[in-house]
Amino acid sequence: MVKGDENRSHGLSAQRNDRHRIIEIASQGFLDRPDQVAAENRNLFRSLVMDAIPALRSGTPKGEDVEEWYVNSPVEKRLLIARGQQQALRSALTHAVLIELASDILPILESGESLVPPTGEMPRDDEYVGDVIRVPYFGEYHRFMLAGVRWIQRPSFDLIESVKNPDHPYHRLLVTAHSIQLTVRSARAEQHDTRSRTAYQGTIRAHEDLAAYRPLFLANLQDMMIPLIAAQKAYLSRRHVEDKRSPQSKEIVRLVLANLGTLSLPALMKREAALKVIPHPVIQYAERPMEDKPFASMRPLLVAVGDVEGLRLAPAPEFAYLQSARRSFCAGLIAHRSSDLRGRETAEKLLSAAGAPSGRSPGDPDYGKIDPITILGIVGAHIARDTIFRESPFGTLISG
Repeated sequence: MVKGDENRSHGLSAQRNDRHRIIEIASQGFLDRPDQVAAENRNLFRSLVMDAIPALRSGTPKGEDVEEWYVNSPVEKRLLIARGQQQALRSALTHAVLIELASDILPILESGESLVPPTGEMPRDDEYVGDVIRVPYFGEYHRFMLAGVRWIQRPSFDLIESVKNPDHPYHRLLVTAHSIQLTVRSARAEQHDTRSRTAYQGTIRAHEDLAAYRPLFLANLQDMMIPLIAAQKAYLSRRHVEDKRSPQSKEIVRLVLANLGTLSLPALMKREAALKVIPHPVIQYAERPMEDKPFASMRPLLVAVGDVEGLRLAPAPEFAYLQSARRSFCAGLIAHRSSDLRGRETAEKLLSAAGAPSGRSPGDPDYGKIDPITILGIVGAHIARDTIFRESPFGTLISG
């Protein structure tokens, strides 16, 4: 790389990091000051516009100037700004839901019991199938999703119902998130109308109301299934037990929980690259029935390295770049700290129950800070212990 290109690349990377910091700070602000969501969102909008438009960075432009620049910018620029607002709002809401999920399952993790309910207490068979997840899984993958429904629906339903009350602290947060979602939808529709080469290729929903957040959380759990299965494949390949009947579930859980940071690396992949190597059910089975082994053809994302007694996870060689990649523009990677002590204590206890205590004291400013992927990774690994980790992704059932 020539010097000029290297400098430009460094400059773009620094700008992206600045943008991510803006989003992260705003997202935490929404949780800390839910009664000031409108003001926080205006500040976020102003910061994102100034970050996106170089001409505005050298001074302190008036609010009307910022608005004028935004309105007259290309749709790609406006979409980038609106998505930044969307990610900050959605990530704050996700933390609020998932910290309640953590609170629900924490006593069960601490007691060592299973997170998979008895058959008679499982949700109905099609509970997770809908607009986001269109076709049902088979076998243990199916049980994994049903168990996820059992735990996700309570905190997400409770939040959705409670925030409809205008007096709820997060009412303004959810209403603002809904409004920004409509802005994002409008910009994506405009891209399609102009046949932009950068137009979003996914489904543009005509409407997204408050209840749409529950299937979003179920889709997040399905996304977590992918790195969990990648970890399972890595373990089984390293131990050469692809088709042998032997108890492996608990060992795989231990490997996952000891490598939660590595487990989040696939989230850093650009979506276009990820879809080439991950047979994501949302894409692959949108118009046809799910296969019995939907992940059998997934190329290795992770490998298990080290001696047998001290295995650890690492990205597969072709994805080694993820270890030094910039943080993705992904709500699941933004860490938050609950505004109340109960939420912060729940986060710390969850990390301890997973065998990964933070060592932070209550006086630490980062006490209780946790990201959604870590919460879903811990919950997902414990559900997987009694479901998908008992079923080989290569073909045969693993007992244990």
